Amino acid sequence: MRLKLFWFSSVIACPLAGMTHAAEGPAFQVTVQQTRNVYTATPASSSVSGFKPHINFPYMKARADGTLEVNFAVGQTHGAGQFGLRGYSYDGGITWSGFTTVPPSAPNSSIVKPAGQTSFGTSSAFTNAAGQTSWNNTRYFSSNGGATWGFDTANYNSNGVTYVSAYNNHGDIVQSGSTLFTTVYCQRQGVSTLENVLFASQNNGSSWVRRSTIAAYTPDPKVGMASEGPSESSVIKLNNGNMLSVFRTGQPFPSTDIKLTTQPLMWSMSADEGYTWTTPKTLGVSGVYPLLRKMDDGAVALTFGRYGAKVMFADESGLRWTQPTVIYNGPGSGHTEMRKANNGSYVFVYDQSSFYPPSWNASPPSGYVYNNDQSANLKAAILNITRQTPTDDYKWAVEYHGDVAPNTLPQAWTAAQSGTANSYLWADQGQDYIRIDTGTSGLSNTKHYTLPAAGTAWGTMQFSEGVVIDIRSRVGPTGAAGV
Repeated sequence: MRLKLFWFSSVIACPLAGMTHAAEGPAFQVTVQQTRNVYTATPASSSVSGFKPHINFPYMKARADGTLEVNFAVGQTHGAGQFGLRGYSYDGGITWSGFTTVPPSAPNSSIVKPAGQTSFGTSSAFTNAAGQTSWNNTRYFSSNGGATWGFDTANYNSNGVTYVSAYNNHGDIVQSGSTLFTTVYCQRQGVSTLENVLFASQNNGSSWVRRSTIAAYTPDPKVGMASEGPSESSVIKLNNGNMLSVFRTGQPFPSTDIKLTTQPLMWSMSADEGYTWTTPKTLGVSGVYPLLRKMDDGAVALTFGRYGAKVMFADESGLRWTQPTVIYNGPGSGHTEMRKANNGSYVFVYDQSSFYPPSWNASPPSGYVYNNDQSANLKAAILNITRQTPTDDYKWAVEYHGDVAPNTLPQAWTAAQSGTANSYLWADQGQDYIRIDTGTSGLSNTKHYTLPAAGTAWGTMQFSEGVVIDIRSRVGPTGAAGV
């Protein structure tokens, strides 16, 4: 979704002096080379009464030697007879074998290093209605590149915030110098919504201290967060040193719209090692289980799902995003993950399965039953991903792209501090599109910029975040004027 802003062509003379026409976002070509079946569940997979052969919630890890291990649930979510499996691929996702029930234990989140160095992992969950400010869970360590793991105890300290629950995320642990970072989503005592929390460790994961709340629930319609609040998330460190987190905020169920935008995924950025974060902005897409991966050239890949299974990309700044590429358009849990294989291709796992909780047993939502509940598949799509030279499909007669306030430029700009904030700020392809108010129906030569901020007042534009303002007389790829 794009918040379209128009400046009538009758008042535009020429582009801003010295401004570069920037592409609207990075460009990536995603080709599905082949799709492999990882595992199939049938009614015979369990003898438990009421068992339904669903496959849900896959996540995948990569060992230092390139071995891939995939973990997933078999059986209806929260239903009778559900159990976990783990399998392995030694050839870049082409074949899978060695399926065993889980455990043996492996960490939910980890940082994997070559054999001879120490890899670390963690699990972080707890529940206690009375509330806690500290708790213990498991620290994992491996000296053979994640092939096997030992474990001991890790302590979590919330820095004085009382939580009644914490939940594991499956994104990779981030290392910055001697500090490790991981995200956990938590529920505060007396609060019904969730928040995305950053924990830091300076002793190889033996103890973790809450560094900050990346994002908490806000009902402000101009932010556009869903009612669940920030939950499943991951974090990466960009080449420029900033930290980027993407997180789920709602439950997109039972919609089967592959282009759904409500219940959005949102993002926030930190420039100070996770102590403070920018105001959350929506990516303009709906989904669950967002997992970030940094590409070899510093760009960013984000995998997510529900409905279907998708991947989208950001440039090295984390601010400009592509539109999603749909890998699978069908029912499933929406949990996806992507890892790079040793041969340079990417392995993308997803479940092709019914997905509905037991409360929908009598009449599951239309579009959420796969193969009449008689089978389910875990799939691996082998992808070739190449970065393309970006092109700007639409050229604007006047454009401003940058991190300098426009009222410092030669042409006249005025910051308007009045008006009705009737739209929230979308991070459509990573860009901030803001309202343009000419004040005289396009007849004034004075350009105004306004930004809906949290609360009820118009706020001040944070140009240091790399905003993009387009004053538009749009000409399409064919040369025809249009809107």
